[in-house]
Amino acid sequence: MTDSSQRFANPVTTRTQASSTDSSYSHTSNIPHRYLPLHCEALRDIELSRNPPQLVLLSGLQGSGKSTFAAQLVEQGWCRISQDELGSRQRCELECITALTHGLNVVIDRCNFNVQQRSIWIQIAFYRRAVVGAILFATPPNECIRRIMNRANHPTLPPSEQAKAIVQRTAQDFEPPSRSEAIDWCRIIRKDSDFQRVYKDLLEFNPID
Repeated sequence: MTDSSQRFANPVTTRTQASSTDSSYSHTSNIPHRYLPLHCEALRDIELSRNPPQLVLLSGLQGSGKSTFAAQLVEQGWCRISQDELGSRQRCELECITALTHGLNVVIDRCNFNVQQRSIWIQIAFYRRAVVGAILFATPPNECIRRIMNRANHPTLPPSEQAKAIVQRTAQDFEPPSRSEAIDWCRIIRKDSDFQRVYKDLLEFNPID
């Protein structure tokens, strides 16, 4: 995982590089079958675009700033996938597949707090030959709780004692993104200045270069 002060890089061997040098490279070899998305088999026969799109996984606690970041990407033409708005994981998968098939960049706005949750989207990206990135929002739990208790009109997690417990439980179970997940790059947002720096770098980043 790279530090937030560094430029975008590919610390993980990319699928394109691996396929040309190591025929045994398997992007999904460590993902249990029960965690694979429901619709991936349908992607096998889809004609791939010349330039792969990007799929960015936002990973962090509730209230850590993921949706704010995703909203800025939407303003730049990205497709935001949010289960809070779409209602189910299956609907999110289908929307993600559709967007990538049409060559759109996709940001997954969910907690993505462990390997199993992230594997769903990594598998979809694998079949669509998308470049997979992860952005870890390292906002402390107490700050996340403070934000939740002061925000209004959230569709699924309004201010409450239950919301506090959910954040604390997520923090206990949280597994940060790692290289073993076949993620092509990862950045960390620890403070406000990181937020704009990572956002700017992401818009300038060209995975084809």
